[in-house]
Amino acid sequence: MNDEGKQINGFGGFNKRHGESGCFYRRSLDNRTVRAIHPDGFLPIMNNDLEDLSVAAGIKGAYGDWAYDASTVFGKNSFNFGVENTNNASLGLNSATEFDAGTLKFQQATSNLDILGNVDIGTAKPVNVAFGAEVRWENYKIDPGEETSFLNGGMPVLDGPNAGNAAPVGASCFPGFSGRNVRDASRMVLGGYIDLENNLTNNLLVSVAGRLENYTDFGTQATVKGAGRLELVDGIAVRAAASTGYRAPSLAQANYSAIATNFIDGVPFEVGTFPVDDPVARALGATDLEAETSINLSAGVTVSFGNFSLTADGYQITIDDRIVFTENFTGAGIAGFLGDLGIDANGGRYFTNAVDTETRGLDLVGRFGTELGSGTLRLTAAIAFNETEITNKDEINTPDALTAVTDVPLFGRVEQGRFEVGQPQDKINLSANYAVSAISFTGRVQRYGEVTNINSAAPMNGVNPRDQVFASKWITDVELGYDVASGYKVAVGANNLLDVYPDKQLKANTFNGIFPYSGLSPFGFFGRSVYARLDVSL
Repeated sequence: MNDEGKQINGFGGFNKRHGESGCFYRRSLDNRTVRAIHPDGFLPIMNNDLEDLSVAAGIKGAYGDWAYDASTVFGKNSFNFGVENTNNASLGLNSATEFDAGTLKFQQATSNLDILGNVDIGTAKPVNVAFGAEVRWENYKIDPGEETSFLNGGMPVLDGPNAGNAAPVGASCFPGFSGRNVRDASRMVLGGYIDLENNLTNNLLVSVAGRLENYTDFGTQATVKGAGRLELVDGIAVRAAASTGYRAPSLAQANYSAIATNFIDGVPFEVGTFPVDDPVARALGATDLEAETSINLSAGVTVSFGNFSLTADGYQITIDDRIVFTENFTGAGIAGFLGDLGIDANGGRYFTNAVDTETRGLDLVGRFGTELGSGTLRLTAAIAFNETEITNKDEINTPDALTAVTDVPLFGRVEQGRFEVGQPQDKINLSANYAVSAISFTGRVQRYGEVTNINSAAPMNGVNPRDQVFASKWITDVELGYDVASGYKVAVGANNLLDVYPDKQLKANTFNGIFPYSGLSPFGFFGRSVYARLDVSL
């Protein structure tokens, strides 16, 4: 509604999704298998129910030459873990085959006040001024699963080659969140900012901004930004920006706690993730998380003539105290340490600020549009290059408390490899869209650069035979759409039309052939998928 220049608005949304995904197959002779229930082995299925709710309300208007916008947004999300076609081997014949493994929940309420206006200081254009404040409340919870999803029933392996040995505990694939995993953490964040932008001349635009934030759990931090754009001639401009950054650990990073199956060098381990304030993590050398800080630099050029445009941007992002997972700590010492505490896991890990990184990159994007026949053709080509380097490798120290129980370092070659070579350092995206009347066709090809899987063992003479480079691949997607009526559109398409798969893993890394493909693949390993979609706009 409008009332004397004021506008009151509100909106909301609710989304509920259900997803299913397979874990890895448990073979008949696996200790995880209760053979009286699954004589031929079994494939556990993760059933996940996700719910998202958001509501927002606000008011905006003008007071003289100044505009204001005040709003409040509340959102909540829940992620429920369910496991079916499984068993808890430690319960033996009494085990169920379906469990509620617990729920992750997050809530956030944010209130903002923004004020905008301009001040004439005699430059080519008035100075655009924006300032405002924000109040944010966050809450993170872990609700436990049903008791039998994590309970140690005490039954040994009933039969098979390892009869009488201790049986794995908890729902196979994802043991439920237990009482020791339960969390309920909240914090408040107060922030304020000011942003100034001005055309000093008709061709030169500059902007400066500053922000001050206070976290109830991480104190106060200021960040600043400066940017400029110079139009050299009509259609050609250069731009540059520099800023500092600050990111406090998320509540999930500070509080997530669970036990799940992780594969390390192709071998499954039940690995516990422990919050840094948990006594277990403390005993393994964990310290309080600190906020990440960064310096961001970028520069680029834009060219635009008629229906053609080209942008080129280079950037460098330096991050100190980056929040990362440690290595997965395993071995007899860790297993014994956890067992003595009554924790049914044979590995552990936690978050740490161990890493400083520097990422450099270059993005090139070209666009062209033209009328073709009775329709419109739009072409886009994008090429991205980037490289991340860990700059403090020689300064990452493994705590003495950790070396006392395992020879796995705090942050070794596996996790370092994920940052430096575990993602493509180049990507090409070529797309074309042709629309005529109610029909549209989109085709896209993408090239993902090579990635490398790193094995944990130290190289011999500079070589680890289980390290593996996966070659670059081209992926093709197509879609045909038709506007049935106003607000209604149907589409059919195919992702990975040519059914391309990543290179297969070395046999030694496949867990006896169960995992022929690596999870590092940037485009997955499920091949072609086809779909039909109905879009409705109200």
